[in-house]
Amino acid sequence: MLFLAVFCGFIAENQREHFVEHQREKQFIKSYIEDLQTDLKTLSFQIPLFKDKVIKIDTLISLLNGISPKTGANGAYLYFWHASWFYKFFPVDRTMQQLKNAGGMRLIRNDKAADSILFYDRETKFIQIHIETSLYKNQRDLQDMEDKLYDFSLIPGWGQGKSRNTLQYPVNAPLLSYDHLLLSEYKNKLINAQRDYANQYNYLSNLKLKAEALIASLKNEYHLK
Repeated sequence: MLFLAVFCGFIAENQREHFVEHQREKQFIKSYIEDLQTDLKTLSFQIPLFKDKVIKIDTLISLLNGISPKTGANGAYLYFWHASWFYKFFPVDRTMQQLKNAGGMRLIRNDKAADSILFYDRETKFIQIHIETSLYKNQRDLQDMEDKLYDFSLIPGWGQGKSRNTLQYPVNAPLLSYDHLLLSEYKNKLINAQRDYANQYNYLSNLKLKAEALIASLKNEYHLK
């Protein structure tokens, strides 16, 4: 009888631990879905901006093709700043950090859910690598070229830390240089940046689809509304 009582107690304790772990897992999933929903808001904001950059660089290159000392900047001041800045995508990793601190993905016992979460995490890391290795390099290269071509003293408020999209840009102000080779190098760097912005647009668009699908899948797997 004593053995049976101990055995039943062990079973009851095991079931209690199983229930607690399941509730903890479900809470992590709820928290992770909230993170994904925040990512979706960020992605919905950033995706159109990268598409717009691709278009604006096309316009800028077209304007640069018509530049001469007679035309001045030919409207390039209105567009150059779009090419050399961008919003970095920061995925929300609150729940992933909690999972790591709590012992890793072993807490997510649903294999399908765990695999999907890890896949999404890898995708966000790939995008971070693209930003660090490509977008930042393009930004530095373009800003170096802008220092040689544009007279920032002609842009009121440029040195006062104001947001670039709130400034008034001159239309036909002169460039600092009309050197053909310098302008050709600048256009090449613009095209490189345009290519990587187009890639970023595609990466973020695909990530948005994955986030939406992952939210739907997790809600279904864990019977969440």
